[in-house]
Amino acid sequence: MLDLDVYSLLTVLGLAFMLSLVLTPVLRDLAARIGLVDSPDGRRKHQKLPIPKAGGLAVFIATTLGILGLSMYGFSFPNLVSSEPRLASLFGAACIIVVVGLLDDLYGLRGRHKLVGQFIAVSYLVYFEHLSIQQFSLFGMPIDLGNFGIVLTYLWMIGIINAINLIDGMDGLLGLIGIVVCLSLAAVAGLIGNGYVAVVSIALAGALMGFLCFNLPPANVYLGDCGSMLIGLVLGALSIQGSMKGPTAMALAVPITMLTLPILDTLAAIARRKLTGRSIYTTDRGHLHHSLLRAGLNRAMVLVLVAVLGLVASAGAIASTLLQNDLYSFAAALIIVITLIGTRLFGHAEYTLVREKIRALAANAMNGSREGRSHQSQVRLQGSVRWQGIWEELTAVAFRRNFRSLCLDVNAPAMHEGYHARWDRFGSTGSHEEKTDWRADLPITLGGKVIGRLTAIGLLDSEPIWVKLQQLAEMVRTTEINVHRLTEQLAVAKPPAAQPVPAFVTAVTAAS
Repeated sequence: MLDLDVYSLLTVLGLAFMLSLVLTPVLRDLAARIGLVDSPDGRRKHQKLPIPKAGGLAVFIATTLGILGLSMYGFSFPNLVSSEPRLASLFGAACIIVVVGLLDDLYGLRGRHKLVGQFIAVSYLVYFEHLSIQQFSLFGMPIDLGNFGIVLTYLWMIGIINAINLIDGMDGLLGLIGIVVCLSLAAVAGLIGNGYVAVVSIALAGALMGFLCFNLPPANVYLGDCGSMLIGLVLGALSIQGSMKGPTAMALAVPITMLTLPILDTLAAIARRKLTGRSIYTTDRGHLHHSLLRAGLNRAMVLVLVAVLGLVASAGAIASTLLQNDLYSFAAALIIVITLIGTRLFGHAEYTLVREKIRALAANAMNGSREGRSHQSQVRLQGSVRWQGIWEELTAVAFRRNFRSLCLDVNAPAMHEGYHARWDRFGSTGSHEEKTDWRADLPITLGGKVIGRLTAIGLLDSEPIWVKLQQLAEMVRTTEINVHRLTEQLAVAKPPAAQPVPAFVTAVTAAS
């Protein structure tokens, strides 16, 4: 077991920082020569020039060599491994995830292939490090998981890897979040005497600090999936090991609080996509950084706000560890969530989707058998196009044509537009013998590109189905004409003023 003092930890931090500072530009230039770059595509990637994706490899090497710097304090490599065998297991799993990430950065792996690689890396940790959440404590109450413990371990690890990967969408964002979380983990580990977690956290923090010097806006090097998945793997493992109360019990509140921002961003993305009927892998502009930039913050203000919220989470986690009370952790996480949703900086659209879904279920339970009753909901996810007028025309036709349900979902990241609306009519619209559904799902296009879908469900009645489908096709044609007209009007109109930045954000950035 590692027994380290503050000076040895500072040495590791400084060494990892200096190594990253040297390695990042060297590997950046090498990546540019071999084609390991992130090229602009005009859809998701809008930088002017290709950006090398070598940051993850630099962070991995700098972190590893930084830890080996403990040899200056008498910890030779064999001595280091024998003192803390978990280091060798974590290194092996990190090598696997780095290889998977590099393959993805070079060739673009499918989501399921990356998931297999993540599963193998986590399995390596579970097998060789015996990483497992067998029990967790909540407000002082231990909860045994039994056989579900290993399942929860995989869910936590793979969930954190992908949450960290998802939030890596703006220059400097993941590097800054990683530094704050690593320093928080090191502080918590120091308080409970966990030298292993402290030294790995400090080394990773130092490597990210060196990388961040080249990744702040405008970035000239990216982490790539290699870097984001590596950070996710290490933070996932350390958040378990650094929150243990005894050999097997995990203090659940502390890691959840420290990772509040990536967890919230991931949960919001899942809610946004599932409740609008989209694939979980759908690209959109609804992530944390997209929302903050849309709210009128510039990139520097986004980074300052994220840092402040990260420090709030860290303070809650550290207070919980010191005072042995989970309430402080959950209070900090709740402050962050309420602040973002309440100020409509992030998460309000997803909150509205959840609220409308609950209302729809309640309305169906109360009015499901009543003729003539209907329920509809509309949620603007982003953008300025006046979709409400288009939606009102569509629902009027749906009512006349005996539709049972109508859904309009718009997801146009390149246009910065997102809208979701649904209309449902309760009760039977035909005799009992005629209760047979028909369904049609048609794309909505603009400029040759699909920007949304119109989905209709109805019951067969005396009107031929081809007449209904013909009317539905006419609805799509009219919708596309209206969208084209509205977007043209929007293009020639004076750009709308940015939403006012909340006062507390202005105060925070001014103080910084």
